[in-house]
Amino acid sequence: MAAFLPSLRGIDPAARNLIIAFLLPSAGNGFTSVGFSLYLYSLGMGTTLIGALLSVTSLVSVALAVPLGMLADAHGKKRFVMLGLSLDTLGLAAVSFSANFFVLMTAATFFGLAGAALFSPAQAMLADKCATEAQRNSVFALTAFGGGLAFASGSFVVGAVGVVRETLALGEGASYRSLFLAFALLEVAAGMVVWRGVSESKTGGSVRFRMPRKSWRVVKRFSILGLIGLGAGLIIPLFPLWFHLRFGLDTSVLGPLFGIAGIAMALSYLVSPAMAKGRGTVFAIVATQLSSVAVLLLIPLSPGYVFAGAAMVTRGILMNVAHPIQTSFQMGLVDPEERATATSIIGLFDAVPRAYGPTLGGYLFSLGFLDLPFFVTALLYTASAVLFYVFFRNEKAHREAA
Repeated sequence: MAAFLPSLRGIDPAARNLIIAFLLPSAGNGFTSVGFSLYLYSLGMGTTLIGALLSVTSLVSVALAVPLGMLADAHGKKRFVMLGLSLDTLGLAAVSFSANFFVLMTAATFFGLAGAALFSPAQAMLADKCATEAQRNSVFALTAFGGGLAFASGSFVVGAVGVVRETLALGEGASYRSLFLAFALLEVAAGMVVWRGVSESKTGGSVRFRMPRKSWRVVKRFSILGLIGLGAGLIIPLFPLWFHLRFGLDTSVLGPLFGIAGIAMALSYLVSPAMAKGRGTVFAIVATQLSSVAVLLLIPLSPGYVFAGAAMVTRGILMNVAHPIQTSFQMGLVDPEERATATSIIGLFDAVPRAYGPTLGGYLFSLGFLDLPFFVTALLYTASAVLFYVFFRNEKAHREAA
């Protein structure tokens, strides 16, 4: 951590507040990522329908990410960050008040709207607040670290579902819903931090519903992220359900397991800026992703949940440790005036195939093919890593020498 602290000195106070604001919804995301599919399964919902419901969030986000990114570039990113936090709050509140399928579908829609409004503008705001590439690398690493710890804390809370059930004498569904409500209140607090502590000077431009012309040469090469999106969608959102179906684990084990995975991943982000030195950003990204593929294949071959859990934690570290510098690398390649739009389009390359992944993965689960998604994902990840190196190895040298 000390390696990148010097780069954080002099950071804009608005960036600090934005990082702090990220922590609260990250905790809610940690709880939802583990608890939502388990909650739906506890309601008697089949795996195919669970996968389809998870896909709704991604599909809505896909449909609106680019136009909302363009609007954010034109009219100011802060108001769209606020909109995203508000919609996420509404989604969590909806889940907490009813188990009706229509309400759950509405909540999934709100989650998708929130992701479209929040993710790209927030990342672009952070990049705008950084003066140098080194500072940008450090800021994104710190954001990922703090968000990872918050995400892990939310995952741990899933393990408290049984405690809530016994302490408050609630049913299992009501226990889940009470915790969803608690995380909705945290989102309100995050909105207050952004509203009062984050300023933005550039607003009031004209809306340009067009591709980012200055950055398009770079943006189109990131289409290879669609391979990662499809691979991740097939199995990552269904990890908790896979452990439940394969090993019969309940929330008392799954919550801590995914919490530990989140903490390990968060700690790995601290070494991310140092990885960009030495052999460079692109090599670090490709090497860690290919290493993660080998570990991914160990999960379905595991004899028990302890080995599978250890492999899952290791895979998560290797696949995501370079994510902060990859995000910073991406921001450095695109024009600052087009960052929210370009980030939205790049996110679209990943999100479109990712949106269909859970439905396909859930369908394979329903047919009894619990392990097949792992092998398909491994092939897709490998292809993406190789193509990333081919497309960006020279771009890395040019940019890092600048």
